[in-house]
Amino acid sequence: MSASPIELGANVLTAPRPAAGRRTLLIILIVVLAGAIIGGVLGWRLSGWLGEATRPRALLRQKLDAPPPTPAPAPAAPISPAPAPTPSSAREAAPAPEAAAARPAENASVAENSIGKPSPALPAFPARPSIVGTPGGGDRSEPEIPPAAPETRFAVELGPFVMPGEAEGVQRQLNQAGYEALRLRQQTGAAVYAVIVERIPTARDAQALVASLREEGFGDAKVLGENAPLKVRVGTLLPLRAAVQVAESLRTAGHHVRVAAQPGEAPSFVIRHGNFTSAEEAQAASQELQRLGLANQVVRVK
Repeated sequence: MSASPIELGANVLTAPRPAAGRRTLLIILIVVLAGAIIGGVLGWRLSGWLGEATRPRALLRQKLDAPPPTPAPAPAAPISPAPAPTPSSAREAAPAPEAAAARPAENASVAENSIGKPSPALPAFPARPSIVGTPGGGDRSEPEIPPAAPETRFAVELGPFVMPGEAEGVQRQLNQAGYEALRLRQQTGAAVYAVIVERIPTARDAQALVASLREEGFGDAKVLGENAPLKVRVGTLLPLRAAVQVAESLRTAGHHVRVAAQPGEAPSFVIRHGNFTSAEEAQAASQELQRLGLANQVVRVK
């Protein structure tokens, strides 16, 4: 019994196709090989990255575990050649064979002991002087010069004197004896007082009193007021003790005297002679003035 055309067509369609199966198998093999190649390449690159990341730690560990380098031995000092010995001295100085053999061993032991020992401390050198450039080029060393101390001076001093007239008299006496003298005014900080002669009836009597006071050394005496009775101030303002002494002398002469406090400070006067560079020279000048009857003392001046 023969098959129908429909059955023949169905058999044709359902029959296996060997060419299509081989093609599918070939594609699968190609995909697997490509995946294996790609996986191998990725694995090799990944292992390289991990190795590079861990390489610095490995190098650091190798440096820490490595033993310290051994310093090189110091070079031996050059030895100057000895003079050629004479035949007799050569025979006497020839070392024994045992000593010659032991000498290299001693040198080697000394070199081994010197390795690793710290070198002795070097001596401290003084500071170098300052270098100053010259206009023509080059440098020259110039040592630092400490500043010179101010020179001390000495003088012979007389006083202090409260009354200006007394100071002027001493200065005049020194000048007449051939000594240079300088009068200095100093402030004492004490209160000052004026010696006033009161109850002078007329201007003529006041002028006569002023003239007599100036002859006695009170050059600053002057008349106070214009109407009678007048007053006369004796000299300059004085400290209390000097003012009392002047007032007592004027009372003895029969004058009506009053001591009055005034504003200001009482001055004093000193006379100085010389400007000596040493105390010995000042002492010699002081003794000369003492022989003239003038009391003095040696003082240090700037």
